[in-house]
Amino acid sequence: MIGIDQVESPSAKALGRWQLIAVEHTAVFSDGLDPEPSRVRTIRMFDPDYVPILVRRTFQAPTGGEVTMGYHVIARHIRTLDEGDTRKPIQLASVPALWPYPSGSIYAQRTWSLAWKEGSLQYLNGFPDIYLPHDDWLVKWMRAKYHQMHEDADGVKRAMIRQFKADVEAEQKELEEIEANHRLKLKDDRKEVRDAIANEIHWLEHPDQRPAPPEPKGFTEVHMEETP
Repeated sequence: MIGIDQVESPSAKALGRWQLIAVEHTAVFSDGLDPEPSRVRTIRMFDPDYVPILVRRTFQAPTGGEVTMGYHVIARHIRTLDEGDTRKPIQLASVPALWPYPSGSIYAQRTWSLAWKEGSLQYLNGFPDIYLPHDDWLVKWMRAKYHQMHEDADGVKRAMIRQFKADVEAEQKELEEIEANHRLKLKDDRKEVRDAIANEIHWLEHPDQRPAPPEPKGFTEVHMEETP
């Protein structure tokens, strides 16, 4: 099981259609992808119902083989859904031996990844999302979303947007230097990452404009019995 930051970018592989064939959620993390315990404790200081989850998405690659990508999922333990909330709980393939949550009480809030820019070659060919690590940006995003539900998150959101814009400006400067000095050939996948970050800035500033994710075609969901 691999994460997108641990392998060659899908955009560098043979072009063609990536087909999503299986999805599996688990509370047992693979080596190298388990969240830092201190970061989990920090999140639970303001959101005690936070539960870190891993989702494995298996794709049929254009080259013919299967590739499994791992992504962090921001999930929460919800005892009773609000009236009218039609979400379904996550079906977990495996859980740790000491698992304090009742079956069917864990709900996904967001898969921590970036989608490719709509209309891009990667988007049109169903490329796997861009992997995002379980880092301080995840904590900041969760804090902002939690404050949106309970308080005013404008200050946190402004700080996040400023940092995102700074990252884009730094990336743009580096790309301009590369072009000016003819040191490297400009890579399309770096452009796509920059565009994906720009999209995230726009959606943070205009959350009501965030498009719904496209429905995967040929989707096969794998359900396994939970480990007692």
